[in-house]
Amino acid sequence: MRAMVAQWKKVGRTGVVVACAGLLVACSPNPDPTPTPAALRIVTSDSSEPSGMEALLTGSLAVDDDGCVFAQTSGSRVTLVWPDGYSVRGDSASYEIVDRNDNVVAKSGEDLAIGGGGTDASDDSWGNVGCVEGDIWVVGVVRPE
Repeated sequence: MRAMVAQWKKVGRTGVVVACAGLLVACSPNPDPTPTPAALRIVTSDSSEPSGMEALLTGSLAVDDDGCVFAQTSGSRVTLVWPDGYSVRGDSASYEIVDRNDNVVAKSGEDLAIGGGGTDASDDSWGNVGCVEGDIWVVGVVRPE
């Protein structure tokens, strides 16, 4: 009988050790070090209308590690401020900007002529203001160059 009780205690201890080991494995961080890509974001103004300014910016769309979409011109980053209701869809390899009616207004990989004008400072009422970096351009009419 003593041998049987000792054996059950041993089995009980082994079960506890196995259960604890299972919990440690289940609660350990994902061993895959591949980071999840950031969701794409654009800066939007509080106005639903495109800028009435008539200056011209030429460049192409680019995206940073934080998922912020901006214009890359010859040597500089320019934050684009899109009208309220505009959004970005796709992933960092291929994306497009759509207006509030879901019409595509700009695509990654294209050279663009972006109407509008510059401004000196961001506005706290803008959406995704955390993406503002470098020069700021309030977007008007956009067309492929």
